[in-house]
Amino acid sequence: MKLNPFPPQYLRPEAAAAHIGVSRRQLELWAKAGKIREPYRPSRMIAVFERVKLERDMDALCGHIAEQEQSPGRMTWQKAHEMAQKERLERGS
Repeated sequence: MKLNPFPPQYLRPEAAAAHIGVSRRQLELWAKAGKIREPYRPSRMIAVFERVKLERDMDALCGHIAEQEQSPGRMTWQKAHEMAQKERLERGS
């Protein structure tokens, strides 16, 4: 595995995919579908994911996989994140 030239809070696509346990292709498909945020591109040839945002998106996505499979259409990361926040607030009250 190549050394990551960025600080630990940023991950190249290969490292980001390994971090969440999916293939690089799956990571790209989820980003294009809007299920997770697109990577930050500091230059034309470099793409990086912010580790914290990637983990939040995955928490929101994984928390609603069963619901997503039952309902038609796809869920964007924003909707999934909002639903996860709402559930956390309801559990906290």
